Amino acid sequence: MADYYTQFSTMIENLSTEEVVWIKENISGYAVEDDFSQFDYTFVGDGLWIYSEEDGVPDAVAGFVQAFLKEFRPQAIKVIGWANTCSKPRVDSFWGGMAVVSAFGQIWSGAITDQEKLEQAAINLEIFKGT
Repeated sequence: MADYYTQFSTMIENLSTEEVVWIKENISGYAVEDDFSQFDYTFVGDGLWIYSEEDGVPDAVAGFVQAFLKEFRPQAIKVIGWANTCSKPRVDSFWGGMAVVSAFGQIWSGAITDQEKLEQAAINLEIFKGT
């Protein structure tokens, strides 16, 4: 039997007091759904560490980050990457992806090595500025 994992680790840094209050009031709605943990988080210094050691849900992280950026940092962009791994060398059980998130939208790539999609995401960054 093999165990499958979705792992990620990202930070939102340089948080203001107002941002910390908002996060504390809103994050649980994204981090937990139907009593299932979508991701773990903890405050570290002046930042928020969002991570998963086993079964995280990148969509939930992207949704939370987008809401945060919309509220406080509308011109910022956050890249969230994740790895899908397996405890045994199962065929096609290792991959990953990334999401480029802004207050205005999200661009997803289904594999970290998908260079063409990543390049297109970089080109499309202008749409994230809301222009």
